[in-house]
Amino acid sequence: MKPEHGAPVGIYDVISVRRASSVAGGAGDSAWPAAPMARFGQTIAWIDGRICSRDALQGSPSAAIGLSDPILADLALGGADQAAGYEMRCEGAGAARFAVVDREVLVAASPDGLLYAVLERRRTQEEIRAIQQALSRAGFYEGVTDGQVDASFRQAVSKFLVSRGAAFALKDPALTTAALQALGVRFEAPQK
Repeated sequence: MKPEHGAPVGIYDVISVRRASSVAGGAGDSAWPAAPMARFGQTIAWIDGRICSRDALQGSPSAAIGLSDPILADLALGGADQAAGYEMRCEGAGAARFAVVDREVLVAASPDGLLYAVLERRRTQEEIRAIQQALSRAGFYEGVTDGQVDASFRQAVSKFLVSRGAAFALKDPALTTAALQALGVRFEAPQK
């Protein structure tokens, strides 16, 4: 099966780990994810520490993640109700599953299903600066447009997303392609 969004390319940073809304406080595997990023090239380095060939990656309807959980509200603003699923099967290891919201954002459920890791495509300083300028023009960002991601940047993103319909403000919100387009920001697709 080929998902709507192509397989990811490049580096994706874990920007937040969120407890599923249906889970009571304190639950979840505190050691997950094991790595702060995932890298997709000829080989794939996943957030659980495994490294696999790109050939191990395939579309998987069973790995799709519904975006109806309010804790994922920032990911559903483009109108998507589900993220296209992928499964990675490395030799001698169980399947790692994740979903592609769009080319900017991935989401993975922990093996126990209690947590979500939200990953955002690593952006250049110039890309961050362009987002800061757009947030500033829209009245959400008052910081220095220096291309650095800091608390004031994430707070501005959160305020912007709430203004666009996110259920509530998140400490570490993700910027999907739809959110970037709403800001008037577009980036070239990463090369394989």
